[in-house]
Amino acid sequence: MTRSILAPLVLVATLAANTGCSRTSQATAAPSTPSGPPTPADLLGSWVIDLRQSPEDAPASTTMVIEHADGGTLRGSFYQSSLEQGRVKALGDEVYFSFVTEDGSGPYFTAGRLGPDGTLRGMTNSTGRDFLNVWTGRRAP
Repeated sequence: MTRSILAPLVLVATLAANTGCSRTSQATAAPSTPSGPPTPADLLGSWVIDLRQSPEDAPASTTMVIEHADGGTLRGSFYQSSLEQGRVKALGDEVYFSFVTEDGSGPYFTAGRLGPDGTLRGMTNSTGRDFLNVWTGRRAP
C-alpha cells in the first residue's frame, strides 16, 4: 500500500479512546487477567467479533486471530486477511491495537482495545466501501 495510513488510524484511535466504543452489545467475557491489567499477550488466540450495530440486528460475526502481540507489533488475521502494519500498546488498564487489512475494495483500518473486563471494543473504517463499523469481541470458546 502506498497511501499513508496515519491520518485514518489517528482518527479511528481517537474515536475509540474518546467514545469508548460504548454501543450496547451482548459480547462479554471474563477478565483475561483478574489479578491485574491486561497485557498484549492477553490478545493472543481467537476472538469472536460481534458486528451487529444494535442488539436487535440479526446475528453477524467474524473471527479475529492474534498470533503475535509483543514488542509493539501485532500479527494475525481478521476477515481471513493477514494483519498488516499491526501495532499494540499497553496503557493503564487497557491494551490498544491497530492494523490494516485489504480486500478487492481497498484497505480496512482497524483500531481497538482490550479492557480489564476481557472485552474487545473497536472499529473498522473501510475507505473503499465508505463505512465505519463499530464492533465488540469476546474470546472464542
